Amino acid sequence: MPRHLRLFEWTLLLVAAIAGFADAPRWFILLAAAGLTIDDWAKLWPLRSPAVTLSTKVVTYFVTGIAANVFYSAASYLIGAGGRALLW
Repeated sequence: MPRHLRLFEWTLLLVAAIAGFADAPRWFILLAAAGLTIDDWAKLWPLRSPAVTLSTKVVTYFVTGIAANVFYSAASYLIGAGGRALLW
């Protein structure tokens, strides 16, 4: 994957870590996960030359991707919160 396509993902994870460090509300985790999910699906949209019908396989990929993005966002938030706990 080209480097400039991953920049937005890293930025969102950094924002989630900063939100954890700043003791922001935990709904920032869901906000970062939503941004990651939109970014993932926006990258895939142009690749779908023939329209793919909605199937259980597509739904499974979508749900698994959302769960992974929530995990990554929560891990970033907790790393930021852990950094705050270590520094205070």
